[in-house]
Amino acid sequence: MLRQRRIRRHKGPLSFMQSLLLSFIIFLLFTVQSLWIIHKGIKPTLLEIANLETQKIATSAINYAVADTIERTNMNELIDINYNNKGDVKTIGFNPKVYNTIHSSAVASVQEYLKRMETDSLSELDLPENIDVGPELENGIVYSIPLGRATNNVLLAQLGPKVPVKLSAIGDVDVDLQEKYENVGINNTWIRVSMNLIVDVNVIIPFATDTDTVKTSIPLGMMYVPGDVPQFYNSGEDADVSVPTK
Repeated sequence: MLRQRRIRRHKGPLSFMQSLLLSFIIFLLFTVQSLWIIHKGIKPTLLEIANLETQKIATSAINYAVADTIERTNMNELIDINYNNKGDVKTIGFNPKVYNTIHSSAVASVQEYLKRMETDSLSELDLPENIDVGPELENGIVYSIPLGRATNNVLLAQLGPKVPVKLSAIGDVDVDLQEKYENVGINNTWIRVSMNLIVDVNVIIPFATDTDTVKTSIPLGMMYVPGDVPQFYNSGEDADVSVPTK
């Protein structure tokens, strides 16, 4: 009878190539897992930092865009003051025609400027030092954040690779003029007018995106409106202001 020979499996050490391949696979798995953990941990922090920087950039762009509109604003034409028959101030409000002109001019200027941010060079804009404007072929303004800032460690804040952040405007610009009255002296009024602007922007970092709302208020001008000063004035205290009789 023929006896079947048992095949003995080789239980010796792995060859060099097998060890190298196994080590590479283990290293690759740990690397992918580490990157996933780091990504989940730093993404919220990076988005928060990107939103803060975006507020600075968009506010600077809006201020630059409406500078000409503010310079052309005439407060005497914007504020409409109506007087009664005695010459006293009856009502104070905005001149609708001038208001609409300023409103439309500001909206057009900001939208045009934000559109230029996506294509043209912005070297004339006063931007923070760490912002790099993207080349002309790229859409949106691109700036960088050191990865070390996501660690919230002062010593590591400027270390690590640069994370690109892309900013682009979405939607329309909302503009509103707001007046504030302040009583000065007796029947005198200071009128302060400010321009409130709101614009939505897209903040994009690698593998994440967020929408942020930029709000800014810009002083437009002020105006002093004198009123009629009465012959007698009682500040509210118990004082006799009557004319004595003989």
